[in-house]
Amino acid sequence: MGAALDAFVEQLRERVAPAMLHFDLMYNNLGSFAPIWCLPAAAPGANFLVNWLKTRRAGVIHLVRPDLAECFASHVIAETRGVYHTGNDADAARDMKLTLGAEQAVSYMLPILRTRRYVQRAFVGHVRFLEVAYPEIIGGPAVAPAQAERIARLAGFGAGEGARMFGPSPLRQTAPDKRALVTNFEDMERLANSLQRFVNDG
Repeated sequence: MGAALDAFVEQLRERVAPAMLHFDLMYNNLGSFAPIWCLPAAAPGANFLVNWLKTRRAGVIHLVRPDLAECFASHVIAETRGVYHTGNDADAARDMKLTLGAEQAVSYMLPILRTRRYVQRAFVGHVRFLEVAYPEIIGGPAVAPAQAERIARLAGFGAGEGARMFGPSPLRQTAPDKRALVTNFEDMERLANSLQRFVNDG
């Protein structure tokens, strides 16, 4: 299985991205890697993809959004509007009032928290593991310079090369002020904090 994945990645490197091959993997949508990913139920050592990345000394960037109440609110606002990142500022400014449900919040937040902890545990000691946070990674219309430099070093580039790695990266917020749109935002914050303690203690 490892040899098959090696061959697949080598083909992609040659045909698609000879300079710098990278994959954008999401917790719940791993695309072509789905057959070799297992959900965070067993110990990290049982995960084939994690072990393959570590033995190949792959650089791993773990993007996290620490504020889960903001994350959940963004998801619901975008779903309600029927838009995600359209690039239209009018969408981001559209007024609405939402009350978020606790049951839906738990089903959204808890798997994220568990998988985040799983990934962090899995890559303890892996020298090519880098964790970056949203929104700190965003610097106006591009990747923030400090975060770009960290990523450049992980990729093997020298000091000052971070700015050359990334072109314009405009990010449209689903709503600049989610507290103004969500009637029970403070309740979501308390719930997120409670879930965080539950996962940490588990």
